[in-house]
Amino acid sequence: MPAISTFFGLETTLRGLMAQQGALDVTSHNIANANTIGYSRQQAVFTSSDPLQVTDGARLSTLASMGTGVDIQSYSRVRDQFLDAQYRGQNMVLGQQSTTSDSLNQIEAALQEPSSSGLSAQLAKFWSAWSNVAQDATSNAGRQSLVDQANTVVETLHSLDSQLTDAAGQASAEYTSLTQPGGDIDQSLQQIASLNKAIQTAVSSGDHPNDLMDKRDQLLDKLS
Repeated sequence: MPAISTFFGLETTLRGLMAQQGALDVTSHNIANANTIGYSRQQAVFTSSDPLQVTDGARLSTLASMGTGVDIQSYSRVRDQFLDAQYRGQNMVLGQQSTTSDSLNQIEAALQEPSSSGLSAQLAKFWSAWSNVAQDATSNAGRQSLVDQANTVVETLHSLDSQLTDAAGQASAEYTSLTQPGGDIDQSLQQIASLNKAIQTAVSSGDHPNDLMDKRDQLLDKLS
């Protein structure tokens, strides 16, 4: 077998040290971003480096393949896309349920039920006043009580209508602020589109834009 350079073992050792140094750099990056919102832990993916083909100098035939150590194949994110999809799907359901709950709480506060000042209580007093007038139609006090209670019912209905209209207006304003050009959704979509271009450019050049992908995932979480 042809002689192998005495530097071959040193090169293999150096390659291993450089790969481990890269892994330590990733660890340092992870520690530095321990409190960064939306950051995904990264790891170095090792792979065997291309072997050295030992050939017969005369016939140029391969006699053996000698290992040359290790290289870092890529820097990957420790993140599960399936779990991301599940989270965003459930987050959308949570957003819908939370919004519905907030709207119903506003309506419940407007109705004030059950209470002594709610619409049902005022209607009960109104029908009771009618009953008193029916029993004694000549009673001025009974007729005045009916008029007063009728005015109270009307005021309660006006107040209820006003509060429900305000709730509907608030919901409409929130929807418009989210969906209008320049709103939160539009801004998020523009940022995602910009990140997609940057990620595509980086990947096509052989880079691993993990931090850009984290920013995109954070925006997708927010959008959901």
